[in-house]
Amino acid sequence: RERDDGGGGDDGRATLGEGSRWAMRLLLGQEGQAQRASATFTVRFVQEEGYEPPQGTLRVLRDAAGLLQEGQVHRWQLIEDPNERRAGLWIWGLFEQALYPYLLINLKFKGCKLPGEQGIVPPGVLQVQFKHEYGSLQGAQLSEGVVSSKVPVQYQADLFGLSTATVQEMTQVGVAVASVVPPSSSSPDDDDDDDGAS
Repeated sequence: RERDDGGGGDDGRATLGEGSRWAMRLLLGQEGQAQRASATFTVRFVQEEGYEPPQGTLRVLRDAAGLLQEGQVHRWQLIEDPNERRAGLWIWGLFEQALYPYLLINLKFKGCKLPGEQGIVPPGVLQVQFKHEYGSLQGAQLSEGVVSSKVPVQYQADLFGLSTATVQEMTQVGVAVASVVPPSSSSPDDDDDDDGAS
């Protein structure tokens, strides 16, 4: 049976492989705010052979705001439902496609200031998690992206509130959308516009 293993295809369907370009937009800031910082990238998914579940690196073709760390490796991996990982993937045999419902991306981020008094998104790893589906006509589809970052959170270190402790916790800092770039809108020099991050 054919599986959605992230590889490229020649049938026109979107893939998590080098056969498709993806436009990704991050909207960073607090939910409900009128203004958010925006980061837009064009990427290709490069799959590393021999891994299950499928995983690999991102080849960055365009980084409009220059917010990704140059020369760093940005990684992706298809994953099971984080809340149901113990269920395993033995149910593959019931489907034509191997079903991994989520895509996890780790971006090496330079950090940025948020509009108004929202503070900053610190430099480090931005974790982007998309809902991942595979349609027989469209191919791979990504939706409902959530962006998280490790931010300092203060807790009371004793019962009397006399001291505090600061812990780095993964916290949602924005949302994300991603869509396939139609071949007709690709420029000839896209592959030569790599900023060195992959």
